[in-house]
Amino acid sequence: MKKLLFVLACAASLGLWISCNNGAQELDVTLHGGMDDKTYTNVGTVTAKKITMVTRKAGKVLRDSNDNIVKPTDGKDYYRGWEYDKTEGEDVEYWFYNEWDAGTDVTFDSASVSWSNNVGVWSEGFTTGHENVSNAKYYDFNFKLINDDGKLDHWFSIQKSGDVYQFGNDNAYEYGTAKLSVSGDLEGNFEIATLKKLDSKYTDYKRMRLDKWTYDEVTEEYKPYTGVYYLTNVKFTKN
Repeated sequence: MKKLLFVLACAASLGLWISCNNGAQELDVTLHGGMDDKTYTNVGTVTAKKITMVTRKAGKVLRDSNDNIVKPTDGKDYYRGWEYDKTEGEDVEYWFYNEWDAGTDVTFDSASVSWSNNVGVWSEGFTTGHENVSNAKYYDFNFKLINDDGKLDHWFSIQKSGDVYQFGNDNAYEYGTAKLSVSGDLEGNFEIATLKKLDSKYTDYKRMRLDKWTYDEVTEEYKPYTGVYYLTNVKFTKN
């Protein structure tokens, strides 16, 4: 009778399978909900090419015989600005335009990629399911450069859905949800073709002089602003 009660207790153990052979109890627990909170992080370095928006000065602003301003017709987004001309001894009005430079190579010595195998429960109406971790992962990609102007944040939430990569929802308002060209493995070494904000984020700077942003009273020179940029050929190499 005691043996029968023991077997019944094994079978009715609230969904937990218990083996009672030879008096040994083996507990096999399978989670059907909740979260798997294991988190992984790779640290390493990032190399990239920094493409910076710069200001170019074109010719002087001229007027026709009717005193109308003659604007260049080569398609650039020109705007006007004044600059002192030493030869003429007075301020002269010039045409300016902004464009992306050829880029410079930069290295970020502090970089990391973090992700977790979280399995979350979702529900829609009367249907309940679980996220498929293998087809939907979020990676937090962080890197920084000392003395960087910091206009382009170096934190990206990247989502992997199958073989498609895009900026995660946390950055959608700033970077959009455009697909990313990623080669390699985000859990190892990888390269991202371009990390760039939405083009609309740069419109405020397209007609703003960046060549004379600040004045250095010690050197008595103007310094350009280099904080408007994006990154290409972003390569992460783990330590």
